[in-house]
Amino acid sequence: MRCMLYLLVFPREQTFRRGRLVRRWIAEGYAKGTESDSLDEFAGELFDKLTSQSVMQQVTPTNMGTRYEVNGFFHEYMISRPVEEKILFPLEVSVLQEGYRRLTTQGVGQHLSIWSSWVGNRVVFDNLDLSRLRSLTVFGWWEAFLVSDKMKVLRVLDLEDAGDGVTNDDVEKIGKVLLRLKFLSLRGCKNITRVPDSLGGLRQLQTLDIRQTLVATLPVSITKLEKLQYLGAGTTSVPLGDHTSNPSPEATSATADPSLSTSGPCAPTLKSLFHVPKSWILRYQQLPDSRNGGVVVPGRIGQMTALHTLGVIDVSVASGRATLKELKNLTRLRKLGVSGVNSENLWFDKGVNRAGCLDTISQHPVKLQSLKLYGLVDSNLPTWINLLTNLGKLNLQMTTIPQDEVEALGNLPKLRTLCLHFKEFQCGKLDFCTGFPALQLLQVACNSRSQAVTFHAGAMHELEVMNLPCHNVPSSLRFYGLEKLRKLKEISLSGSYDEAMKQQLRSQLAAHPREMKPFLKVEPRSS
Repeated sequence: MRCMLYLLVFPREQTFRRGRLVRRWIAEGYAKGTESDSLDEFAGELFDKLTSQSVMQQVTPTNMGTRYEVNGFFHEYMISRPVEEKILFPLEVSVLQEGYRRLTTQGVGQHLSIWSSWVGNRVVFDNLDLSRLRSLTVFGWWEAFLVSDKMKVLRVLDLEDAGDGVTNDDVEKIGKVLLRLKFLSLRGCKNITRVPDSLGGLRQLQTLDIRQTLVATLPVSITKLEKLQYLGAGTTSVPLGDHTSNPSPEATSATADPSLSTSGPCAPTLKSLFHVPKSWILRYQQLPDSRNGGVVVPGRIGQMTALHTLGVIDVSVASGRATLKELKNLTRLRKLGVSGVNSENLWFDKGVNRAGCLDTISQHPVKLQSLKLYGLVDSNLPTWINLLTNLGKLNLQMTTIPQDEVEALGNLPKLRTLCLHFKEFQCGKLDFCTGFPALQLLQVACNSRSQAVTFHAGAMHELEVMNLPCHNVPSSLRFYGLEKLRKLKEISLSGSYDEAMKQQLRSQLAAHPREMKPFLKVEPRSS
């Protein structure tokens, strides 16, 4: 009941990620269990249950990934109940909306949600009793006074939708006054350029999300967070471009992918607007279409043994080798994202003839469910990747991949999502010969060096969705064997694709043996 009523912190038609809500539930103590694994499992099952009951519903997937929203009927029914009924609810949610307080209970209760329509009034806010407040969620409007030392028991501070108003000074204050925080999300706060040392004082913190900010380096004080389980940083987006020029030596040493072009229109504008770390500016120069670099983490990251989610971290810097060594101590990892792996930071033991990236982790992370490797240059996949029997999602951005490694990936028994972004295919061709028994979603980035993608009879029997982001794809690119994908439902085509490629896909799907033909979803062609 509490988890269901908790959904009222989200405005109607406000979308959110599954992980965001699950981590909030855990911080609030709504998930049962003693170990972090069982807590996540319980909260995940509860999320699935509410979704199956249509309390929440999945919205159309976007470039932001799969998102959900609260059922509109449920939302309006619950928030419009008479006050005398609401006082019986085991949860108190308060809303600031449209210039006045709209409360689901009398007075401010345990949870306060500030919606974008509220006209900020400091006098009103200062007069609220915040002594029992456990969570604060802000949508589209932010002022520094919203962080108050009256919030003595606040567990959750969610600023993911607060816009660009949150500053470094605000984060500094958060670390000093909100000492009981268990969940802090600054995701998407574009004016955050650093993590202050004061956050090291949040000793109860379990979740820290700084993805899609301007943070390029984490301070040593972050290692004081012994209870931190989830550390999200950098970004998971991958460039669609076909960048083939060679970078300068200076850029090569400080960026996530030294193989990509150093040209790009973003860096001069950013330099003029913000004072940000040089490594971050160079990252933008390298990746004009997106920012896929991680953050540089302190050398003692291996001390944070409670971590089960880490990424994206940048190991392209001088301390990258030491960082990779530290990862072997994080035995609870379930999700890992690494950028900037290359031949310069792979080798640790003399006499080893072949090394794969991350091979310095002497014991492979058996619990790993998601692995993201960005910017692999002249390196191989981890030699232990075939042993990851729990791996469900794999995202690779590499210069190229040998065909035998593609075939090796087909042996992963639980792999459901595979995203492949290569600068070039081996010999211009990509073959899926066999395996991939559980794969449901495949994403293959196509570029000017792509010639053919072929599916053989023994591969991907469960595949339902294929995404094809394109950049300057030649008219000669062909897809073969789509008729062998018997459960295929949809192909999504986006980017700067060629018209001949679109027509070839359309004709292949028209001849597909399924009675209900797969659908070709075509986004407007970009220039």
